[in-house]
Amino acid sequence: MKNFSIGRNPQNDICYSEMSVSDSHGDLTIGDDGQMVYTDHSTNGTYINGEYVHHMSRIVNFGDAIILPGNIIFDWSIVGEYFNSLKQNSCEATACYQQPMGGGNGGYDCGNNGGYANGPTYPVGGDRTLSFSLTFKEAFASGLRNSLRLLAIVFLAGLTSWIPYLNIGIFIALATLPLRWADETPVNPLSIFDSCYRRNFGNYILTAILVSFTVIVCMFFGIIPGIVLAIAWSFAQLYVVNDNLNPFDAMNASLRDTYGHKWTIFGIMITFGLGASLVIALVALLATALMESTGSVAVGAIFMILEFAVMVLIASIGIGVRASMWKQLKN
Repeated sequence: MKNFSIGRNPQNDICYSEMSVSDSHGDLTIGDDGQMVYTDHSTNGTYINGEYVHHMSRIVNFGDAIILPGNIIFDWSIVGEYFNSLKQNSCEATACYQQPMGGGNGGYDCGNNGGYANGPTYPVGGDRTLSFSLTFKEAFASGLRNSLRLLAIVFLAGLTSWIPYLNIGIFIALATLPLRWADETPVNPLSIFDSCYRRNFGNYILTAILVSFTVIVCMFFGIIPGIVLAIAWSFAQLYVVNDNLNPFDAMNASLRDTYGHKWTIFGIMITFGLGASLVIALVALLATALMESTGSVAVGAIFMILEFAVMVLIASIGIGVRASMWKQLKN
């Protein structure tokens, strides 16, 4: 087994002079069997395959994207010779050296980790792009894919909402459905009973209280500061469930991801809200006009069912909007 210390201090095995890198930033431990573990000890954290790792350990594979503050990409060639010496009996050295990026994800055991198991590895939210058109394209796709499943989810939640403790996890599951919608595969309605939601309920509730209280206080001093904070922390609860972060780290992660994108997020939310309201209003007006002209109860019942279906679809698309923004901005 060999341990490679990483940091700004020249005494480290791997030294980086960037001031944002801690003196003792982290360690990469390579076991005799070739398994590698990265442990973060830093102030500013490390990104591994797009996941923010802070004072935690993660299993990594050779070639994974390990990014230190200051957009410093870890150079695997530094440890390549030692790693290949362990692997020479099980694979060709070049094959070991060129292993693809992936793995080392950890943290979220409640689904697909926001759709980014091997995704983008940008160091800060401001360096990411949030596309208006892509958001609605993905939202419509996931909304259509999961609209009927949303009905099943709500039905199951209603049936079991009376069960103590289980209902807490169900509430959190419903509130964090964008994590499920972010997956490109159809959602399993039974996933709302996963234990990961109950396991995170303490941090989730505390995060919700901190965010809500602060936003409400800011609203007293002006609407705009409250809106800005609400947008800045809009992903905090998702981070609690997705990455098992504590409330302050989750709020900080959300603040980081939304930096430079608040106007776009606001525009997307307003556009969706106005569009959804217009569609619901038009369906209601059409139903009323046809009922008055025909006087038929059957026509009224049909349009009531139609309006309900439209509202379910809109709700599913709304979840998809948030899921798409999460996918595009999550580090």
